[in-house]
Amino acid sequence: MEALTHILLTLALTTAITAQGPENTSHVERMAKVVSYGKRSGVTSVGMQGTALLPRARGEVRVQREPGHTEIVAEFDGLKNAAHFGPEYLTYVLWAITPEGCVTNLGEVVVTDKKGKVSATTELETFGLIVTSEPYFAVSQPSDVVVLESLPSKDTKRQIPESYVK
Repeated sequence: MEALTHILLTLALTTAITAQGPENTSHVERMAKVVSYGKRSGVTSVGMQGTALLPRARGEVRVQREPGHTEIVAEFDGLKNAAHFGPEYLTYVLWAITPEGCVTNLGEVVVTDKKGKVSATTELETFGLIVTSEPYFAVSQPSDVVVLESLPSKDTKRQIPESYVK
């Protein structure tokens, strides 16, 4: 049975693609799909789909749990220049989100010709993934400009019970 933990994220997503000020944002709730990799062996593929802000963006993340850490290799396509969302945005960042709602900056997505790559290691075993546009790579909290979100494959099986976090 294919089911995953869902985390309910409340984010202010930019409704306009140009930077027109805070009055042009609306608050929406998003569901982040979370997978437990703790007891998995081998590589698990997780798809990434573009949000309404970047609908043509796509990606694939390969996740492998090793003793004591999780290795992540992500590749994306269809990324526009981050400044597309406003002059303050200079880069993209890949984030892991736990069922408790804690976020971890996994690293900067290096973009060349609309293609992006990032490799990371984390101690986390259970998490969902998002990509945001950011003013710089070392931010500690994700911006409201979520451009990609995880879309685990149909063969990813239930590892943990469903839960919702606001």
